[in-house]
Amino acid sequence: MTSLAGRRLLLIFDNCEHLIDAAASLAHRIVTQCAQVTILATSREALMIDGERIFPVPSLGFQEGTPAPAVELFVDRARAVAAEVEPARDEAAVREICRRLDGIPLAIELAAARTRTMSPAQIRDNLNVRFRLLTGGMRGALERHQTLRHAIQWSYDLLSPAERVLLVRASVFAGGFTREAAESVCAGGVVESFEILDLLDSLVRKSLVTAERSDAGMRYGLLETIRQFAEERLAEMGEVGANSLRHAQFFADDSDAHFKKWLSPRQLDAHEWLDREMDNLRSAFRWARDNEQTDLAARIASNVGDMARLRLRDEAANWAKEIVDPARATRHRRLTVLLTWAASSAWSFGRLEEGRRYGEEAIALIGDPGYDPFVWAFIDLAFIALMQGDASRAIDLVRAGAEREEDRRDRMCLATLLYILTLTGRASEARTIADEAVTAVEAAGVPCSIALAWLAKAEALAETDPAESLNAYEQAAARARQSGNRLFLTIILPKMAAMLMRLGDVRAALRGFQEMLEGSVGSTDLAFVSQGLGNLMVLFERLGQAPTAVTLNGALSRIVGSNAFVPELPETVSRLQRSLADADFKAATKRGAVMSGLDANEFALAEIARVLPTAG
Repeated sequence: MTSLAGRRLLLIFDNCEHLIDAAASLAHRIVTQCAQVTILATSREALMIDGERIFPVPSLGFQEGTPAPAVELFVDRARAVAAEVEPARDEAAVREICRRLDGIPLAIELAAARTRTMSPAQIRDNLNVRFRLLTGGMRGALERHQTLRHAIQWSYDLLSPAERVLLVRASVFAGGFTREAAESVCAGGVVESFEILDLLDSLVRKSLVTAERSDAGMRYGLLETIRQFAEERLAEMGEVGANSLRHAQFFADDSDAHFKKWLSPRQLDAHEWLDREMDNLRSAFRWARDNEQTDLAARIASNVGDMARLRLRDEAANWAKEIVDPARATRHRRLTVLLTWAASSAWSFGRLEEGRRYGEEAIALIGDPGYDPFVWAFIDLAFIALMQGDASRAIDLVRAGAEREEDRRDRMCLATLLYILTLTGRASEARTIADEAVTAVEAAGVPCSIALAWLAKAEALAETDPAESLNAYEQAAARARQSGNRLFLTIILPKMAAMLMRLGDVRAALRGFQEMLEGSVGSTDLAFVSQGLGNLMVLFERLGQAPTAVTLNGALSRIVGSNAFVPELPETVSRLQRSLADADFKAATKRGAVMSGLDANEFALAEIARVLPTAG
């Protein structure tokens, strides 16, 4: 200490973590006794002494469209070991390597070293065995830097027994987790539930667990490389099955609670929870389904079914079909809901007969005390009847649902009755009950039903009172936005845009379609496709953009077939046939007929961008 006193210098303490207490003690003595000495310490965790300022060093960035340090590091190290290799030619594969390695410099360097014998694409495709692949660092490096496994093992060995167990058990989570989830899933043995918060704090400080603050609270996670290492340790401990069971149980319980929120004024909370926990729900559902845990799988699928559909998450909307047979065999109490979601998904994606079978089976169970009461299957059957051209049956079905006592919880059947009346040319009947129906639906307080009721009222008033109709559309859109209901928003916005067009606000109409398309990229829900693109096609025809309108009609005809949701469509197509030469009409139709839903979406967005600057 005497030699440092009075000197002005910078001392570097490198890799303090394996001697953290000794390093902290020495650093404290130096900074308190040598005023002109500054210490720069690198460590997996902070020294936790007075005067310390912490500068976290994040992983290297790899985002597309920005200068990517992770990609630059890979390219530099690849060229160092194989000068003839030009990995920049395969930047997509390199960027994917960097993403899947979490931007960890050591992992990227070890991956780049493999370019001696492998292409970037081959390296990317073998990262599922990364601990065997990523070996062979520089000879002069420390042993723990020779392989990725050694580097992580070295950090793991420095943990306390409780920290190790928590880290290993946390590998079951996908896409992050909350403290409450960790307490439920990871406690037991050497890990007491009340210790979880302190242990998480310690693992965050040691850079083995990530922590992200948001409006929903603190969320923890493991980098994928750490998670895979911990998953291997979990298998060695023989806890994989028990850990996965606790994980599935937690998310089945959590989904029960959020389904209740979804059928309440707190629908936005449920939708945002679904976004946060989608990866965990998928993992829990698939494990439960594959391991004959029918109760857990059925609860998860029944709770997230139409919640996912309204959020435009098609995958989870289809889980009900995957578990409905085991649920039927065990007479699971949620079978009515599962059948309803299976029916909803089937008809939404064009499988009408399948949807009808599920819907009729669901209705047959209503009133049986062994099953949870649920009447939305009347809605599914009504839309199927409508798509098959039987308007009277559609109205009878949804009216029967609206008259059930069970509908009073959410009034979804009543809102749908009002909507289907407008779709089937009975706007005058809809107008007579619109105010009363909207009041009743508002009183139930479920946002998706309220949004649909306002949409139906807007449709009912469209011909007689356009200004009031626009106001109702705006109410519907506001409720859909406020509740995070993306599907209904994509249905409401094009209809509102068509009304704006009628009232002369062309730019606002196009911007409405733009919002709809941008918010629904990738959706394969045919109800959305037919209404959204159908109404946009009508608008393009009115703007004098006949080739664009015909191209969209060609895409719609291939994707949807018949369209019962846009009554103006047949007349619009007739006008287009008269306005274009036969050869031009056929060419534009053919151009649209080869488009996928995503292609049609991108084409429509490009056409809106083209027309918008001069519209109006």
